Amino acid sequence: MRVYVEHNGGFEPREVKVRAFSDGRAIVDGMPAGTRVALVNPESRGATKKKESSAPNPTLASKTQ
Repeated sequence: MRVYVEHNGGFEPREVKVRAFSDGRAIVDGMPAGTRVALVNPESRGATKKKESSAPNPTLASKTQ
């Protein structure tokens, strides 16, 4: 699965293996724990404003090998 990792003020695409997921969370291989990611490229939407919602952002947990 391709995800977009927050890096240097932007997002970079990375391939990861999803081991398990639920609403708002996923466990993946190949990323350090706590890495902030997006499931779609936020930069492709042309969004320049920060999200104004108070809803929590989904988090991907990582199982490092």
